[in-house]
Amino acid sequence: KLKCCLMYELEQYAEESKKFPAKWSEVCLKNNCEMCGFVTSYNIMTNDVSVRTKDGWFFRVPLNLITAIKK
Repeated sequence: KLKCCLMYELEQYAEESKKFPAKWSEVCLKNNCEMCGFVTSYNIMTNDVSVRTKDGWFFRVPLNLITAIKK
């Protein structure tokens, strides 16, 4: 039974993960381009993105506050 449920959720998880920036991509925050860092992980259930700054600080921010992805 559990394998069946996981297969059902896998498709939904893959679809939702497309909304998030790629891991290790550089992102900035809305209205604060000085707050930039690299995506280390994200949580689809809470719509949070974990970011590590160049100074080594970690913070979690809602996906809707990420506005720019640096290339």
